[in-house]
Amino acid sequence: MPALKMGPIYWDPVHDISAVIRGTWFYKDTMLPVPADVANQLEEGYEYMKPWTQTYVDELNSCLEIGAEAEVKIIHRLWPESETQQKDTSSRPGTARSKKALLATASDQLGSDDKALKHAIRQASKPENRAAGTLELSKDSVEKRYATCSVIYANARDAQILRPNQLPSAARGRKPLGAIRKGRSIGDPVVRGFDFKIWEKLHPPPPKKRDQVKDSVEPTRTPLSRAPSVSGDRRKSCVACMSGDERSKPTDLVLVIHGIGQKLSERVESFHFTHAINAFRRQINVELDSGSVKPWLRQDLGGIMVLPINWRATLKFEDSGPQPNPDPRGETSRNEYTLKDITADSIPAVRNLISDVMLDIPYYLSHHKPRMIEAVVREANRVYRLWCKNNPGFHEEGRVHLIAHSLGSVMALDILSKQPTKLPKRDLSRGRPRIDTFEFDTKSLFFCGSPAGFFLLLNKAPLLPRRGRNKPDADGEDTSPGVAGEAGTYGCLSVDNLYNVVHYNDPIAYRVNACVD
Repeated sequence: MPALKMGPIYWDPVHDISAVIRGTWFYKDTMLPVPADVANQLEEGYEYMKPWTQTYVDELNSCLEIGAEAEVKIIHRLWPESETQQKDTSSRPGTARSKKALLATASDQLGSDDKALKHAIRQASKPENRAAGTLELSKDSVEKRYATCSVIYANARDAQILRPNQLPSAARGRKPLGAIRKGRSIGDPVVRGFDFKIWEKLHPPPPKKRDQVKDSVEPTRTPLSRAPSVSGDRRKSCVACMSGDERSKPTDLVLVIHGIGQKLSERVESFHFTHAINAFRRQINVELDSGSVKPWLRQDLGGIMVLPINWRATLKFEDSGPQPNPDPRGETSRNEYTLKDITADSIPAVRNLISDVMLDIPYYLSHHKPRMIEAVVREANRVYRLWCKNNPGFHEEGRVHLIAHSLGSVMALDILSKQPTKLPKRDLSRGRPRIDTFEFDTKSLFFCGSPAGFFLLLNKAPLLPRRGRNKPDADGEDTSPGVAGEAGTYGCLSVDNLYNVVHYNDPIAYRVNACVD
């Protein structure tokens, strides 16, 4: 994850890119990660001061006995001053030296303190100790906020970032170390590593999970642990991790094929089909937890995943205008033109809306139909293969369903009429996805706002069950001659169940009851 960005893998990003942050130090009062630049400076100081050692603990005890003059010696400045700004030499030697100059200097030319600082910088730069990622707070504002700050390490896990007016001072009688070691907040308290107990206090888990979390949390680490690690048991105690473990293994995949209008989403993102499917997926998860729905679910039903099939985004028709038949004698030049060439400049808003929404229908009724069907099949197979790759065993045991809306239902009607009744075994990890048939078997097909009934009427075709489907609990008459059909017959779909969802006032939706004998 070199870019530290997280985005969807099943569809093209639609403002779905999220920043990923690797935190090493966290604010103790919120358990939010300290900005990476600040955390890395804290880690350098941590490696230099070595607060996990008994020597450092003894030094803190001595500072408490001596007073503010001694407490100054345990201060570590977050950002070193430049050489022209170095005025205060009371802090530990080397803490204000230029980092680049220090790393460029041979170790045998450095004093003991500079050698220790150089070693600390290298240790803090290791990938396992380095924070990364960007918060909403800009880098300039972070450095400005902590430019003159220093840190005092209370122990192997806790530290506080102090501003200049909070630092130890014999002249002003400031001795913050005692209060810091007692846990009082003088500056900004930070903790090395994520502290689940603090997080649980700030964000209590639901009552039914509280006992599980309590049982899974391991004993508190000793204060002198240098590099606290997160064990497997500890990871499971995280509420987010527990919710992931408790999530049922997906048994059903629902692929949704959109209809007309997705060209408009290139200009108006709020119309993007993906947004609607994301909301639909969330609503399905809510319904699955409903007490009125659970009694009607299959006993072997696990999780349900709903994914969009954005086929229109892969097609462009505007630059492929029709061409007249070439003159066989080659005497007539071909006249090439596009949609833009035949579109008038008047009422552009209306014309653009019609072009982006309505023209998918005449495109489908033209020579572009094979390309549109191929786009649906290719995108569905691409998504399905990726899903099976991330969910091993689904290809053998999972169930796939299709929801097709508007024009998408007409294309599904065409595709599933030609779909083989039985799919041959195929290794989905090899070769390219097929572009003529789905690489999965469709259990249930849902038409929504569908004109499929009208297209069946145009083709004078009835809806027929597919012979050889061997649907459980199906009557024998379904496979008798004259009732069931074969692959390649328009209206004879390779599915177990067909549902037509119609809104009474939808002018595009047609009934299909009469299409069934």
